[in-house]
Amino acid sequence: MPIRPRALLISLLTVACASGAFAGVIAGPTAVGAATTPRYYLAMGDSLAANVGASPSSNGYVNRTYQHELTRYPGLVLNNISCGGATTGSVLGSNACGKSVTQIVEAESFLRAHPGQVPFVTIDIGGNDASGCVSSAGVNQTCAATAAVQIQSNLTTILSRLKAAYPGVRVIGMSYYTPPLAFWLTGTSGQQVARDSVPAAKTFNDLLVQIYAAAGFKTADVSKAFDNDNLAMTGSYNGVTVPQNVANLCNWTLVCSDNNIHANNTGHLKIANAFIAVIDGVPASAPLGITTASGLPAGRLGVPYSKTLVATGGTKPYRWKRLGKLPQGLRLAAKTGVISGTPKKKTGISVLKIQVKDTAKPKATAVKTFVLPIT
Repeated sequence: MPIRPRALLISLLTVACASGAFAGVIAGPTAVGAATTPRYYLAMGDSLAANVGASPSSNGYVNRTYQHELTRYPGLVLNNISCGGATTGSVLGSNACGKSVTQIVEAESFLRAHPGQVPFVTIDIGGNDASGCVSSAGVNQTCAATAAVQIQSNLTTILSRLKAAYPGVRVIGMSYYTPPLAFWLTGTSGQQVARDSVPAAKTFNDLLVQIYAAAGFKTADVSKAFDNDNLAMTGSYNGVTVPQNVANLCNWTLVCSDNNIHANNTGHLKIANAFIAVIDGVPASAPLGITTASGLPAGRLGVPYSKTLVATGGTKPYRWKRLGKLPQGLRLAAKTGVISGTPKKKTGISVLKIQVKDTAKPKATAVKTFVLPIT
């Protein structure tokens, strides 16, 4: 259906602030053999991260990403702290979620409370910072420049604080689709606005990618998934031929049908797939654990003894350490996990507690108790 320019402008300026976050923690099923210590997926951002536009919310990109990653991280728990209307400024300095703390403070607290347990964090933020910079009058360059400065400063600070709270944290950001492309449906002048919005959106998304990259993080390329730059007349919406990027926007979001800036179920799937492509680009490491059976081979007085302990998962190389004493005459090699030496005393059954650490950032630790008879 045609879009009234004024109604569209209002939709572009107001990003569903009334819609709250899908906030809360969702625990996935724990598979047999899964780590006893849970792993967490922390989701941050604005209303898109809060799954707004999806019906039901299980079709939202965060929930879809979570369900997919459960296959790689059995027992994964989702903690989604995003909220509608969030900007880079509100994440840092104001309460946009009806909570007593800001998103960054909530994220920092969560990350510090779960060292070594968060394989990745997703965040989409910045879209609301620039949402008012395109209207039926065209692209407001002053507004865009101001938003860019704000995003550069605030997002850099957000990412720095996440890294400080959880050294080695893996954050995946997001570029955005371009809602002002919908102006194409309003007539000749609107079509020029849509054309002008393409380079403006590219500049905006390039800035996001650069900020994430400067912090050492990757970006889910939602802009590419929506074919933002493609103005070729190869798309169709409501039976009318339109540019491909306009068709994608109209068919995958609620902008053209309901004057609602959010992605629909199809759009959320496209966003989820963009995140999954980045997350799955790095192999999931299994939880660190010691796999050697707890009952070690018996040692004999005066006879050389050697047993290599084995660990799996985590990040190699490992570092081994005894917690307590070994039977007299035996030692544990820190780099190899080999218990060796010649027992000097009959002890009967000795109970040993051994620790292994990996070299991840932060390090993961596993401890296991062994029984070693010396006869």
